[in-house]
Amino acid sequence: MTTLVLSDPVDPSLLTDNPVRIIIMGRRATGTSFASRFLTGTYDGKAWTIAERIKQISHALIDQSGSLGDLLDVVILDKDLQTEAARQLLLYADTYEREPGLKPIRLYQDVGEILRHLDASTLYCWEQDLERRILANPAPLTAIDVRAKESHHYFADQRGYASLLMTASQDVRERRMRDRDQHVITDPAAVNHVSETDVDHLDFDFVIDNDDDDPARLHAQLNGIVRQLVTTGKPFAASAPVHNEELT
Repeated sequence: MTTLVLSDPVDPSLLTDNPVRIIIMGRRATGTSFASRFLTGTYDGKAWTIAERIKQISHALIDQSGSLGDLLDVVILDKDLQTEAARQLLLYADTYEREPGLKPIRLYQDVGEILRHLDASTLYCWEQDLERRILANPAPLTAIDVRAKESHHYFADQRGYASLLMTASQDVRERRMRDRDQHVITDPAAVNHVSETDVDHLDFDFVIDNDDDDPARLHAQLNGIVRQLVTTGKPFAASAPVHNEELT
């Protein structure tokens, strides 16, 4: 176990020759989006999420907001598989029942899995689509907010991205979710979906416990990660997770 020193922001110019690439994972309401926004805002970076494309396809399917065919065209390159994807999604739409609340979590989860498991060649379709967009938009710091084990394997294990796990207790996460949306989904199938539980079975370079709702402390921890990565590059093998500890 290595102690991660709390830090003030790193000089952003240091990232010009040493760009930081990091995936951020965690269950809902652990602060992954908050961490991603802080990092990219502080270091002139770009924040990405696979969920963005999943949401676009989901709403094109259910709400006819956007062209489902055009969206499938950029995620799945094989034309025959595009046709099959559209067929399976439309069959799913016939049985889908709208969810209460601000976010149709179950819809996003199901659409993500339908395309991922459409064919052996589409297992990493979401990651490949995202990577094409990232390569077209390079930045000093690239932060990806992801959920699935496939994303960890693709970006951390195969592409050398540093990996950060955000954690928080169940009570804290439930409070945050209720604060955001009083109709928050408590369906066990959604709560225990692989997009929520995959993180429990993966190894990470860094772990931040975000239980205390202290943004200053979180910012210092994130700056410490950037400082370590800029100074030494990605220093840890994925098989040797490192937990950060606040210095006293």
